Amino acid sequence: MILVTGATGLVGRHLITTLRGDGAGVRALSRRPGTAGLPYGVRVVGDELGDPASPAPALTGVEAVCLFSAEHAGDFR
Repeated sequence: MILVTGATGLVGRHLITTLRGDGAGVRALSRRPGTAGLPYGVRVVGDELGDPASPAPALTGVEAVCLFSAEHAGDFR
């Protein structure tokens, strides 16, 4: 199982399509899983990367993580 963050962005979507085409199991991290619109077979889980404890359930059974999360205007500190 491969976890992809930033799954609904341009690069994340292309990666997911490629991984699924290669037969890989894919789990996608999304702040809004109900509107992710990802390909069939991709398990979408809701998560907020700003919360350090939040990703733990999404990582269960994951062998690799691809991080494609971008900062947004309100995230700069």
